[in-house]
Amino acid sequence: MKKLIAHYSTALKRNCMRQHTSPDKNVEYWKDYLFYKTVEMVFPLCLITLVPGVLYTLNKKIYLLAFLDLLAFLMLIWVGFVRWGNMEQRKFLFIFTFYFVASYLLLYIGVFGPGMLFLYASCIFGLLILSKKFAYLWSFLNVMVIILFGFVLEFNLSPISRVNEFETKEWFVIATNLIFLSFLSSLLIPKLFLGLSETFKSQKQLQKEFDAQNKEQERLLKRYIQKNEDLEQFAYVVSHDLQEPLRMVSGFMAQLEKKYKHVLDEKAQLYVHYARDGAKRMQRIILELLEYSKIGTMQGEKETVELDDVVDEYILLRRQLMEKTGATIFKDRLPTLQGYRAPIVQTFHNLLDNAIKYSIAGKAPIIGIRAIEHKNHWEFAIQDNGMGIDKEFHDRIFVIFQRLHARDQFDGTGMGLSIAKKTVENLGGKIWVRSNVDKGSTFFFTLLK
Repeated sequence: MKKLIAHYSTALKRNCMRQHTSPDKNVEYWKDYLFYKTVEMVFPLCLITLVPGVLYTLNKKIYLLAFLDLLAFLMLIWVGFVRWGNMEQRKFLFIFTFYFVASYLLLYIGVFGPGMLFLYASCIFGLLILSKKFAYLWSFLNVMVIILFGFVLEFNLSPISRVNEFETKEWFVIATNLIFLSFLSSLLIPKLFLGLSETFKSQKQLQKEFDAQNKEQERLLKRYIQKNEDLEQFAYVVSHDLQEPLRMVSGFMAQLEKKYKHVLDEKAQLYVHYARDGAKRMQRIILELLEYSKIGTMQGEKETVELDDVVDEYILLRRQLMEKTGATIFKDRLPTLQGYRAPIVQTFHNLLDNAIKYSIAGKAPIIGIRAIEHKNHWEFAIQDNGMGIDKEFHDRIFVIFQRLHARDQFDGTGMGLSIAKKTVENLGGKIWVRSNVDKGSTFFFTLLK
């Protein structure tokens, strides 16, 4: 049964829908589709009503009406299953079949039968499936049928005597409503299709613009990826090329200090120390620049990150430093995240290192870690009792190479917080600080759940 229905639908679609070459489903496509679906539903309904209708008319010896029913059904078969003419001709035949049925129903059943409904349905089908240039044709055809049936009533021309009993004036009063609805539909439905057509055009134009923007974004993304790859490659090459002479400087300075220490005076030994220290710091800057350039290129798969374990690992790794400074870390129960482990670990380690590093001399660092849950992210706070930061420098500390202390006071390159900022932002969060001089600092940052 399913195969039979599928063959039936396929045959109708082949005959009642044009092959639209454009992928865009415009107004003409939907008119064809509506025509195909209407024929698909009308045909079995007509078949169901045909058999009892013909049997009834034959029983009542109304042979002409039985013939007209059969003729209308054959016209539908001709529309749906016989390959002939073009699509407009098929649609015209379909609509005129409805007018034909409406006319003989009026003749044989009268004013209060389905004839009026068929007349209005013919008008609506004509407006829906054919071009707007035929919009008023169907209304005028209704007027013509109404006038002709008026003559039938006036001169008692119907083959059924009870139909002739209706008054002509009564018919025209009833038919006025049909005329009104027909012309109103002829006015409004084409405007509806015009609006749909404009909507389809606008949608098509927007789609073109959207596709163009997508192509431009893809082009820019490819260019961005290529630039990143070039930058990363450049950073590797530069770091390698720069570290080699620095290693030579450090090596020769070490040999100079080892072999000629007894010859060099105190001032010369100080110069050697400065040279070795400068080369060492330069190597550190190069390595941190290389690390900074790689931020944003997330590698590996996302994984479950237990932040309690991250802090415990830090305490284990920095055990000697914490024992030396007397540092203590307190923390709340920290959450579990789904993300890239390496940059998350790096951020916590970086901020905890700073909390220990910038402590007040003679005062053991006390560091607290807490987490605040929000709808889409976690907010973390790392609080210390260290030196604090003046408010005017709260933004400056996140800028690359910005230092607030002399190198002989605190070692470093001025890149730690800039790396933390870039890492957090690449993870979809943000970072900020609240601090006062000699009262400690609290660094806040967010990470997506």
